[in-house]
Amino acid sequence: MRESNYRACVRDALKCMYDQLINVICVDDDCEPDEYSDWQLVSEAIYQRSLYFESGTLSNMTYRGDDGKDAQKDAKKHVRQLSRFIDKWTPTLDRKPNPTGCGEPEYKNDPIRKNEFFFEF
Repeated sequence: MRESNYRACVRDALKCMYDQLINVICVDDDCEPDEYSDWQLVSEAIYQRSLYFESGTLSNMTYRGDDGKDAQKDAKKHVRQLSRFIDKWTPTLDRKPNPTGCGEPEYKNDPIRKNEFFFEF
C-alpha cells in the first residue's frame, strides 16, 4: 500500500519512526503498517522514546553525545518528533498506551484475519 493511502496516524508514525516500523516491526510481524491500531503505534512510540532515557542502551549513549555532537543533535530531534506524535495521538485513544511497545497487529480493519482461528498446514 502506498504511504498516501494510509490513515493519518500511520502517516504521522512513519514520519517519526519509519526505519523501525518498516524495517523491523512490520518485517517481524509480516504485515503492513496500516494493520496496526493507533493504540499500538502510540505504544511503540512511547517505547522507542523511553530507550533514549534508559541507561545502557545505544539510544541513550547517542542522546548523551557519546557518538559525537551531530549524532546527539539527531537523537534529540528524534525524541522531539516522538514526543509530538505521542502528544498528538494519545488523547484520541480509547485506552492507555502500553509502555513496552506494540505486539502483533490487531488487524482492526481486516475481518478475515481478525477472527482467524484456523490451523496452518
